[in-house]
Amino acid sequence: MAGSLLTLAAALVAIACTMHGGRLVEVATEVREYRQSDAVTSTGLRLEWYKKSLELYHARPLIGYGAAGLEYEFSRLGQGKTAAEAALTKNPHNEYLLMAVQLGAVGVLLFLNLIVQIARGGRKLDPRSRHLLLAWLAIFAIGSLANSLLLDFAEGHLLVLLGGILLGCDTAASNVTDSDDDRGTAVVPPSR
Repeated sequence: MAGSLLTLAAALVAIACTMHGGRLVEVATEVREYRQSDAVTSTGLRLEWYKKSLELYHARPLIGYGAAGLEYEFSRLGQGKTAAEAALTKNPHNEYLLMAVQLGAVGVLLFLNLIVQIARGGRKLDPRSRHLLLAWLAIFAIGSLANSLLLDFAEGHLLVLLGGILLGCDTAASNVTDSDDDRGTAVVPPSR
């Protein structure tokens, strides 16, 4: 089963990479344009924002620039620049870099700890719930490389909502099981 899924995934990636006019083909073209002429393209902007984010992180690696510091620092780095180098954003389209710039290594470690703790909590769930939670967590962790998913409303809230519901269901199921074990010893007060 796992081999079939891996083969299917590889085939889908191969098709996506070779499709004429597909997004992955456009990415390669946009990277080339950005490198040659600092062109303002979707991919070029992301690369510029990643570069600036890393530069800012290296300047303040421990605690970062604060929760609203990214936009101000990007505007400072973009002064006197043109095209993609001058583009401003509040969102570098990478959650890990956003955390690194705003909160430094401390923030990145706390964010990674959040992901790890949700995964650890998911180990106790029934198989279907565990697989759902871990699949969404993997999608979230990988997607955070290309977007700031906690900053984006739907994805960030879905992580918290889905994680809370699934992890909460395990707690509720444990409470039901515990009360079933105590049935024979419960004392019922007399009715009046």
